[in-house]
Amino acid sequence: MIEHPALIAEILSASTSDYDRGSKRAAYLELPALREYLMVDPDTRGVELYRRNPDDTWLLIDFTARDSIRLESIDASVSGATLFEGL
Repeated sequence: MIEHPALIAEILSASTSDYDRGSKRAAYLELPALREYLMVDPDTRGVELYRRNPDDTWLLIDFTARDSIRLESIDASVSGATLFEGL
């Protein structure tokens, strides 16, 4: 188990989506080292990125399969099309 993740990326499923977006997300956002939390919804082809601001608040950025997603925590970008390739 990684003790101090900078990024957590999660693929949502219909059966656990409410839990993932609720108490699980809240617990992840409490991790002091976490800088970004990415949730990918294959059913809606939507992507939610929570990014920690310098003042320790969180910014929610919504993406679609058409967008490019910049992950500052790991200095990388990925296209939404790549995330959903093969679905």
